[in-house]
Amino acid sequence: MNGGGGAAGLAALRVFVDRPELKGPNAPWEIHAFEARKDIGGMWMNEDPGESVVYSGYDDPVPPTPLYNSLTTMGPHPIMAFHDFLFPPSTSLFPPASHVLDYLRAYADHFDLRRHIRFLTSVESLRWNTEISKWELIAVEGDKDKRPVKGLYDAMIFANGSYRKPRLPSIPGIGEWEGTGRKFTHAVSYREPSPFRGLNVLVVGAGPTGMDISNELTQTARVVYRSAPGASRTDEGAILMRGRVIALHPEDNRVDYEDGTSDTGIEHIIFATGYTFSFPSMEGLVPDANPPSGLSTSHIYPLARHIFPLRDYSPRTLAFVGLPTLLVPFPTFEDQSQAIATIFLNGDKLDRAAEEAKISERYNILHKRSKSKLSYIAEQWHRFRHGDPELEDQFEYRRELLALAGKKGWEVQSWEAQVWGDTPVMRKEWAKLVKSGVSEDWVRGVGEKGVGEWVELMHKVVQHAKQQH
Repeated sequence: MNGGGGAAGLAALRVFVDRPELKGPNAPWEIHAFEARKDIGGMWMNEDPGESVVYSGYDDPVPPTPLYNSLTTMGPHPIMAFHDFLFPPSTSLFPPASHVLDYLRAYADHFDLRRHIRFLTSVESLRWNTEISKWELIAVEGDKDKRPVKGLYDAMIFANGSYRKPRLPSIPGIGEWEGTGRKFTHAVSYREPSPFRGLNVLVVGAGPTGMDISNELTQTARVVYRSAPGASRTDEGAILMRGRVIALHPEDNRVDYEDGTSDTGIEHIIFATGYTFSFPSMEGLVPDANPPSGLSTSHIYPLARHIFPLRDYSPRTLAFVGLPTLLVPFPTFEDQSQAIATIFLNGDKLDRAAEEAKISERYNILHKRSKSKLSYIAEQWHRFRHGDPELEDQFEYRRELLALAGKKGWEVQSWEAQVWGDTPVMRKEWAKLVKSGVSEDWVRGVGEKGVGEWVELMHKVVQHAKQQH
């Protein structure tokens, strides 16, 4: 397994070591996981001084995590938690990263997962050997003194996660923008607002990260602009909203927007524009086929259930955990892993014709929306948007994974969809409760009698928000 120390890798490990068929002296495989960093945590673990990652096509080294100091979970932890492993009682409803890190390490220790992980080990290349039907793996182990590691494996799981290589938009003038008094960075490098004191800063991005960073910058920056597609221009308030950026003009320090307006005098641009998939060890494994391409910075195609290859490799030999976005991550990782364990053990359980039909249906819906723009299809391929009337819902997706695996006891609960829909209101209201100093009173003792207490609290927070308006 590539990427064993983050949430996706831990979920896969937990499922595999827990499967009865994979226990004991007659188990068909040994389970190994490779983790490039020194400990468990993935994106939730702060980088060490000087720790960075270099990606091809990206000029500067970047931190191995996008973890800014004030980051809290995007969803309430009761819906984020792994199956059968709640966050501790009295945990803040939207906990900070340090609490999530503690939770992941407690999960790893509870299920005795560390013994399967080789830390400080990066997978460099993979090659499928058709003569012996095994993966030939080459890795590098060690911090300063690097040592080569080689191995043969029957099956491989990629659990690298989605938040890796920073995505920079293709905006005319971006390559020439940096100069005297001007700079741009990606949100992956943002940690806290003090370096931006007294500057005019533009944050580009419509998601929660862009919102969080913009709000923080109002503490230190002279002027904060925020660009989001379709936004109406506002020239009052702490954050000045702007539409999509369509061009940068370094010669006169000008930024143009989709509504025809412009700004000058912007000294720093922060692109909170997401991340691209990065699987350097897979280079050459997936042949290009257009349309659509088999592997892009946004998607891998075609994969059954966003997990299993159908075109180039057997579903019993290769799988991916954590490609879908805009959904509840941790339990989805476990549900995907249940399906992977089942198919690795018995590939006949995957109905290829039915899976190909589902892929074609999704492609046709996105193709119609895209007006034949293939880049749009790639960007949307693994996204699960809440309330989309045509595409599969994340909770139905999880139910189908568990049905494929025949897993009982992990059913999606009736309250989950409602809570997920209420999350934006809940997160905003919870931030107010934290700021007013009463949030600890709200959660004190909650969870001691199980998840039902958390469900009741979440409904209470939503009702409180409605009463304030």
